[in-house]
Amino acid sequence: PGLDTINQGLVWGRRLVVRANAGSGITSQQIDLVASTIEDNAGSGIRGGWYHDPGWVEIRGSIVRRNHTAGDGGGLLCSGGCTIIGSRFVGNTAGGDGGGIFLSEQDPNAPGGLTVRRSAILANQALGSGGGIHTEDSRTVLLDDVTFRHNRPDDCSGC
Repeated sequence: PGLDTINQGLVWGRRLVVRANAGSGITSQQIDLVASTIEDNAGSGIRGGWYHDPGWVEIRGSIVRRNHTAGDGGGLLCSGGCTIIGSRFVGNTAGGDGGGIFLSEQDPNAPGGLTVRRSAILANQALGSGGGIHTEDSRTVLLDDVTFRHNRPDDCSGC
């Protein structure tokens, strides 16, 4: 029970709760997610709670928690522009890098990067690096008023 694919759209309100999917909870290209919850999803490949393919995503006032992937990006694997405001990434796990958030290497000519403001990255874990956040992208990573706590093995790798 959940939402498999969103190509474009606005998700507003607590009506969207994506929970307990055997694959990635959400796969999207362009989305604005507001006041929603992505939780308890498990992916066997390169994504857990959310796989964001090139495009943009904005997450505001939302919770991404207890998602898992055997690969990279337990809570969110972002390969486009990602903006996170007033949200929490809690207890996500990855068998690779980026327990909470993984920002992948992208085409240098494409818009992208990661902005996190007034958010909390808490108790996420990666077997590789970046328990909280891991970035491979050489573009801008902006962290403003972000709380990191209890992420393993580290809070932010490549930031």
